[in-house]
Parts: sequence; structure tokens; C-alpha cells
Amino acid sequence: VLTAVLGATPFEDRTGLAIGHAPRRFPSFEAAAEEAGRSRVLAGVHFPAGNAAGRELGRCVGEAVAARLQAAAP
Repeated sequence: VLTAVLGATPFEDRTGLAIGHAPRRFPSFEAAAEEAGRSRVLAGVHFPAGNAAGRELGRCVGEAVAARLQAAAP
């Protein structure tokens, strides 16, 4: 949805500043999603298959939401 609305653009994640983390730079929202998924697999929070299935489901939901937003646009 973010890519559909804002485009495939680099961005800086500054959400961790308040707790002492440096800003994180990503080339795209997709790259951030890939890293977030990998980190959860490496941390043992998710299994690789669950991560892959969740990303695919998220992509499908995002595409459906983006299509609705586009259809509703003037």
C-alpha cells in the first residue's frame, strides 16, 4: 500500500531515535519488509515457511487495498 501511494522510494526509519537507535535507511518499503521478515526468522520468532507465506499474504492484501484506493480516486 505504501509503495502504491508513495512510490518505490528510499526512506529513513527514525522510529527508534527515542530509545537511542540510529536512523535506518532503506531503498524501498519492500526492502524494509524483507529485512523485518529475515530478522524474525533469525531471532527464532517465525519459521522461514511462515515468513514467506505471511509476506505473500501481505502482498495480496496490499494489492487489494491499493486497487480499492485507485478505484476510489477522483
